[in-house]
Amino acid sequence: PYITRPATSLKPQPLPTRIHTPEFEFELQRLVICESGSLFINGVDYRVRRAEPRSRFFAGGAPTTRWRIGHYWFEDPYGNRYDAHEPPPWHYPYWVFCAKVYGSAGTASGSKEAWQSQWLDVRLDADTPINTSLTRQGVTIDLLGLAAYPNMVLEIDASNPTRYRIRTISSENFLDDYTPTTIDPSADALIWRIATRVPVVLFRVRVTHGGNTSWGMAEDGAFMFNDRRIYLSFRDAQGRSYPAQGSAFNEDSRFTSLLVAMRADSLPKTVRQVQLSVEVRSAHEIRLPVPPMSKEQVLEAWRREAISRGSPSPTP
Repeated sequence: PYITRPATSLKPQPLPTRIHTPEFEFELQRLVICESGSLFINGVDYRVRRAEPRSRFFAGGAPTTRWRIGHYWFEDPYGNRYDAHEPPPWHYPYWVFCAKVYGSAGTASGSKEAWQSQWLDVRLDADTPINTSLTRQGVTIDLLGLAAYPNMVLEIDASNPTRYRIRTISSENFLDDYTPTTIDPSADALIWRIATRVPVVLFRVRVTHGGNTSWGMAEDGAFMFNDRRIYLSFRDAQGRSYPAQGSAFNEDSRFTSLLVAMRADSLPKTVRQVQLSVEVRSAHEIRLPVPPMSKEQVLEAWRREAISRGSPSPTP
């Protein structure tokens, strides 16, 4: 390992152990080695294993599923970082278990910080404009609106994304998904184009470069942006909540913003008025010094076991 600094002397906490925060308790019960797919290298398929935590969350003294680990890794006493597929050496006096933890929509303080729209009319074969900008947890979001055009294409000008236009397309050219694509017919006109068979909520996330920027889809349906999770949901007049999930996204070619489309087909067709709620959840970071795994477990995680070999390339 690369020694980046003198080793820090920490006292490992025997497992199981808990860490307390104002919003939740996290209990790390044990670490185990599990199979996690395969890796294809030079024509050979290798079985991959990784160290996984077995853990629980508590809120108010009771187990809860409202919190989850988004990402985890290990660090050694010298500050080196290790992926779960290649944990630190077994003979070190301790490891540091590190994790990014997220709360789901509506958890604790996040629900108090949620933005909520006025009542919106939901119209089939039409769009419900919102055209509002908001900043939460350091993320600026431009909400366009709720679009429900089963036979239309939306075109959004990236330079002015709070407005968009609709045009009809022929059925043979109709896109079957709802992934935004970009077209750049000239240097002065950058346009996002999206066709969809399901209603979608459209919004733009502004990108500020100068540091690491990342985005993607979370397993719970949120849109992830720089260690933030963006949750969208609808509430009807009876107080029932309907999540908008399954996001698709595309960055503009100037790298200034992302267009995001989130499915709104969880709304029943009988609902005619809704309020849109937007909640941005930042990550909590957990750091726990724990005893290292045994030599046998670490060697098992590092070991690459060949599963099969690919077919040799034909001789020309």
